[in-house]
Amino acid sequence: MGPLQLFFSQIQTPSAETRVDAMRRLFVVANAIGTEETILKLVPFLDSLLRQKKDLVQETSHKAAVPTGTEEEDEILLILAEQIGQLVFCGLVPPQESLVLFPLLEHLAGVEETVVRDKAVESLRGILMLWIGWFVKREKGGGVVEKGGVGEMLFVKNGPGLLWNMVRRMVYADWFTAKVSVCALLPAAYQFFEQSGISQVTIVRGSGGVGGGSEGNDVGVASGENRGPNSGNVSNNSEMGVEGSGGGTTAAMAMGEDSVSVDHVKRDLRTLYTLLSEDETPMVRRAAGKYLANYAETVANLVNLSRDRKKTYNNTEEVKKYTEEPIAKQLVLPGGKDEQAVKKRVTSSLKTIVYENVVPIYQALCHDELDNIRLLAVSASGSIGCALGMDGSVCSQVVLPMLQAGVVDVSWRVRKSLASNFATIAQSQGFHESSRRNDMLVVFETFSSLLQDYESQVRSCAVTNIARMAQLGGVDLFQSHIVPLLPALADDEKEVRIQLALTIMDCCNNAICTVLTDKVILNDFKPCLECLLDDEFAEVQLPILSKLSRVTHLLDQMDLVVQSVVAMSKNPNWRVREAVGYLLPHLAEARGVGFFKEQLLDVWMALFLDQVANVRSSCVNGMTKLLSVTGSSWIQREIIPRYVNIYNDSVSYLTRITVLRSFSRLASSEDDGRLGPDLANEVTLLLLNGLKDKVVNVRMVAAKGLQEMKLALDDGILNAKVLPALEQLVTEDPDEDCKFYAQNAINHLSG
Repeated sequence: MGPLQLFFSQIQTPSAETRVDAMRRLFVVANAIGTEETILKLVPFLDSLLRQKKDLVQETSHKAAVPTGTEEEDEILLILAEQIGQLVFCGLVPPQESLVLFPLLEHLAGVEETVVRDKAVESLRGILMLWIGWFVKREKGGGVVEKGGVGEMLFVKNGPGLLWNMVRRMVYADWFTAKVSVCALLPAAYQFFEQSGISQVTIVRGSGGVGGGSEGNDVGVASGENRGPNSGNVSNNSEMGVEGSGGGTTAAMAMGEDSVSVDHVKRDLRTLYTLLSEDETPMVRRAAGKYLANYAETVANLVNLSRDRKKTYNNTEEVKKYTEEPIAKQLVLPGGKDEQAVKKRVTSSLKTIVYENVVPIYQALCHDELDNIRLLAVSASGSIGCALGMDGSVCSQVVLPMLQAGVVDVSWRVRKSLASNFATIAQSQGFHESSRRNDMLVVFETFSSLLQDYESQVRSCAVTNIARMAQLGGVDLFQSHIVPLLPALADDEKEVRIQLALTIMDCCNNAICTVLTDKVILNDFKPCLECLLDDEFAEVQLPILSKLSRVTHLLDQMDLVVQSVVAMSKNPNWRVREAVGYLLPHLAEARGVGFFKEQLLDVWMALFLDQVANVRSSCVNGMTKLLSVTGSSWIQREIIPRYVNIYNDSVSYLTRITVLRSFSRLASSEDDGRLGPDLANEVTLLLLNGLKDKVVNVRMVAAKGLQEMKLALDDGILNAKVLPALEQLVTEDPDEDCKFYAQNAINHLSG
């Protein structure tokens, strides 16, 4: 029995488990039978399989949702939706042959189960990205895509029209499921018509074929044998309008036209998205709001702005990188090359299109009666600003009123959504220019209101934006609108304090915020740091402890902060002690070696012997930093004797391993030239002593430590002591793992 026959028999068995297992192997079966049989036999079988299901035979113009039956059937359809996409992503079905898969995916995009619809749309979007790459390569004649084939010619001629038809069918479906799916699909379709390089779209007529199969369908039905299981008449053809005086598709066909311009298609797609945003079903409007950011950026031709425009989608990894995350969240704004790229890409004509077609949708959804729709629309404000070319004069009229309305919205969920995305929104409006100073003041007043919101979840989300808002507004606006609120936030609820601790340390990160000077940090942040380090919850302390090294140069002016850090070395939470162990060498750098010896050395040794391995490891990993601060002679004089005594007096092999790991960490510092010859020789002798330990684990650690000593060893001690000791271990040690690490060390040291 061949793989295809085996698949046919298993997928039709009464056992649900067998059917699920068979569907998981769909790609394996397709790969085994090849592309031709997959298209001619496997795809039609899957089509007929869906038709045979009693609950799935209704056409796209069904009067009720297409139910998917039992949980097992839902799982099978979910796997099918994923596997169909993989057939194209992995190259088994070339993009120019993928039209035969569209009826299956269109059908799955209209079922009742949400996860099945989402996976089907994901596969469709990915295939369209590959379409773009195929069309671009074909137009450029790069030699990758062969021209002239009959199949390719039919694909070039009918493919775009069939895609357009499918989108229209889904938009005009009677049930909401297909409409919800097309909200996610339409931006990808628009991107295809924008970036594929085609200028004309053929109006495909007839019955049957991909995406068709119903008599009397005027729009976009191709002739062919592979009929889609979800085919049907496009309802309300007389209502398929387009903008302005361009005429509708129905009118174009009535005049006998065989093709329309791609601009005509894009106008129609914009009209369709407007219809979706005005749908009477809340779920459809919600989906329109969810994908509004992606849609706005697509209309403005901002999708994949950070990519090389000459680079095309041509493999699985490229497809996986295509996400629904708005470009506004990926760019570094304002200023710099990203802002220049946005303003260059959004031409005056595109800005007009966005203003006339996208902005009304945005404003309507921001004022929707349902808060779960308003919150999605408000979160798209950053993308709207980018789509308007970061034109401050336009954004002040379009976006700023929505921000002011959102901050006083009766629903805390809307305010939370606004607070979560506030920095992204504020950076995308072009208000950073000196001529828009008043608008920036309004933005900071709005942000200040969110920081004082009566819902703690809103305040918590708003706090996460402080660092980026400080970078955007500068020191003056930061000190006038944010600094006065910091004491209250430092005494707020636990979650707010955690986020405040994180954002304060982000303000000290030059990769995020560069405008705050050391003086500002000392005057405005030091009281908050002192308060948060004394917090009763470790979750509040840890964000500061783990990143306090960013302000090492200021710790000599933060006595209370240092005292708090030292006191936390006895904290019952081991994560706090671990963070303290990591921070102690930085305190030595800030306060001096004398301070470390007098105040911190005993703390260091206590943490070095901590019962928790992670705490001990923090001291081990800190040896490199401590060596760079104190020097090799100080380490040899103050640290090594203590470690040797601990090693000799230890009862537990874990303690001896910790000591040897510390020596190994010192050896790794030789790359920076800090390990002196005297200290290197002493560390080598101590590691050689570890090779004689009775515990195998200790001997292995010693062997690995000697391996790291390659740069520090001179030839004399290497040939006289180290290599003979390792060779003896290889020949005499009873443990195979120990022999393995010893041999690795020999190979490394001899190489």
